[in-house]
Amino acid sequence: MAAPSAAAAWVDWAAEYTKAAQAESRPPAEWAARVASVVAAAGDAPWSPGLAEMLARALLYGGGGAAWKYAEAALAAGLASPALLLAILSTRVIPHRFTRPTAYRLYLELLRRHGFNFAFQMKAANFKK
Repeated sequence: MAAPSAAAAWVDWAAEYTKAAQAESRPPAEWAARVASVVAAAGDAPWSPGLAEMLARALLYGGGGAAWKYAEAALAAGLASPALLLAILSTRVIPHRFTRPTAYRLYLELLRRHGFNFAFQMKAANFKK
């Protein structure tokens, strides 16, 4: 069995920390700052795919309203790619929109806030004017 990579280790830590932060009702800004410091210490690139996957799992399987606030804080802090998180959620929320209307409503809110904002791509070095 292969040893887990450093990226996998901090994503696992982030999942446990997210559960603990939700249980203790920590503010999303505090959560995002702590996760950002661990990401920086691990030397991982911003917009981690592992963090987006972890956030999607937290949102759908036990996060409730607090997990949506943590996801919003992660997107605002640049810890996860909005496009990747929305893509992951699209495949998991839309098919169950009638059985999980709250998740669908919150997904639509994230889509409204982050799905149609492509300014970050226009600031990229490879964008042709």
